[in-house]
Amino acid sequence: MCIRDRFRPQNAGRLTGLNNISQGLGLEIVGYGKTQASKIEKDLGGYDKDANIDGGLNINYNLTPGLKASVTLNTDFAETEVDDRQINLTRFPIRFPEKRDFFLDNSGLFVFGGKNSALPFHSRNIGLDENGNQLPLRVGSKITGKFNINEIGFLTAWVEGSTDEHFAILRTKHQITENTNIGFISSNEDSSSSSITNGIDVSWKSINENGTRINADIWSQFSSNETKDGEGHYFKIESFGNPFSASAEYMIFDKDFNPGLGYY
Repeated sequence: MCIRDRFRPQNAGRLTGLNNISQGLGLEIVGYGKTQASKIEKDLGGYDKDANIDGGLNINYNLTPGLKASVTLNTDFAETEVDDRQINLTRFPIRFPEKRDFFLDNSGLFVFGGKNSALPFHSRNIGLDENGNQLPLRVGSKITGKFNINEIGFLTAWVEGSTDEHFAILRTKHQITENTNIGFISSNEDSSSSSITNGIDVSWKSINENGTRINADIWSQFSSNETKDGEGHYFKIESFGNPFSASAEYMIFDKDFNPGLGYY
């Protein structure tokens, strides 16, 4: 056996004898605090004094070995990596990747549809104003994880700005058969302009005796805001075999389709 084969799961042995394992308390608390003070002498005498105290808290708790609850208060994103500078010459907005730890943790549970899917939810739309400036995230909560053959992701956030913004996102997925999954997502934005987007997606994967792999994805999304309603639909089937591979896909959107917290 070569060295590379040692790290393949199918070549691994079975570990036995591990009984009565506990996850412990399953609680993680991380806080931060900062102070700032200034004293500036005036031209006409005297001083301008200013002092500021700020702090925040992140709490993570494992409800079960596969289910995690998180709460963030007055979140600090000072250590978040900045975006790369990009020049956009198209009529479409640039989709920057999420880099904030609170939203990255278990973010895969909120993925909807396939890799070419329009997004009913993109977390980078939370905490930014219309000009792309960061707004303070005062409170956020999240429950993510898996139990049995189900996956769940539930996220809420309160962002403070000129108008307070509240967000709620629910994502569920259920394994119908060994090869088939069905899921649902709902993203809700309550701010100066409220919107809601609901979606359902189904994925099916199969492989035959000859090694040919067939994948099928289908989803529908329905958006609604104060003035317009719209919908979008997608279907794709692809086959990977030897010596031929093929794929076909179809996508259609209403002109009024607008996933407020998403991207397409």
